[in-house]
Formats: sequence, C-alpha cells, structure tokens
Amino acid sequence: IFVLFICCALIPVGVLSILSLHPVAKQLNDQSLGHLRYLTKDAGISIYDRLLFLETKIQFFLSNFLGGGGFNIQKKVDNYGDEAIHHFTAISFIIEKGEQTPLKGIIANPPKITPEEMQHIKTGKTAISIINHSNLQTRIFMIMLVDHKNPKAGIVLGEINTVYLWGTAHPDTLPPM
Repeated sequence: IFVLFICCALIPVGVLSILSLHPVAKQLNDQSLGHLRYLTKDAGISIYDRLLFLETKIQFFLSNFLGGGGFNIQKKVDNYGDEAIHHFTAISFIIEKGEQTPLKGIIANPPKITPEEMQHIKTGKTAISIINHSNLQTRIFMIMLVDHKNPKAGIVLGEINTVYLWGTAHPDTLPPM
C-alpha cells in the first residue's frame, strides 16, 4: 500500500514539478527583465530631465549676464551668487582664443572641443562632453554658446556635478540589487 501511495501521489507531483520548472523559471526571468527595462528607462529619463534642467539653468544664468547692456563678467558673477549654479562643480567662459574666465570653480584640464562639437553648438544646441579616466571619476561637461546671435562671443563650459546627474545624492534612490 505504501509503494502504491508513492506511485500514485508523489511520482505525478514530482513529474509535474519537473515539467513546470522551465516555464515558471522563464516567466520569472521575463518578469525580472521587464522590471529591469522599466527601471532602466526610468533612470534614463531622470538623467535626461536633469540634463535639460542644467541646460535651462545655464541659459538662465547667461540671460542674466547678457541682460542689461554691458558685459562686465566679474561684477555680474559677484552679484549673481552661487546658489543658481550649485549643480555644477565649475563653470567658465571660454573665448575663441582659448582663454578661460572662471565663473565658479576652476576647470582643470578642460576637454578639447572637437570640430563636430563646435559645429553642433554653433547651431544653437548644447553639447555634452565626457572625459573618462581609468582610475579617476568620469567628468561630464556641458558646452554651449554664450550668445546664440553672436557665436564669436565665446562659449560657456560647465562641469556637471555627477552626484546630482546620476541622482545618487540620496542612498535610497536605487532599488536593492
């Protein structure tokens, strides 16, 4: 009777569990990939939003500089304050000759602006430049024209605070694992 019980109850359950193992594992894997895809898309959109916000900050910053006639950089920087540009570690004006006028912090070893990037920003758009070092933190720069109507006025180069950009300032922003 015991062997008959084993044959009638446990063997069919064991066979069914072996046969259902692959579909259940595949379904769980698909759900995990879908969830990961959703989280990745959400993180990408969040980073894109932060980049747009930083671009708007720089444009607002530049409009305050260019508004009101004269272009006395030092006077206007002192009046403007650091609060509006605190998501940047450094910001500088660079004129065509390559002279750098720091507005906030100092950009050590600024990126070389390629002709493609220069052509891109001359169309009135913003360029993002990245410097990767194997043993140092990645540096991300935002580059745009000071005045879209006058490309010879120079460019503004801002080094983005990567902690803000990645959204890792608060430890609970990323899901576990």
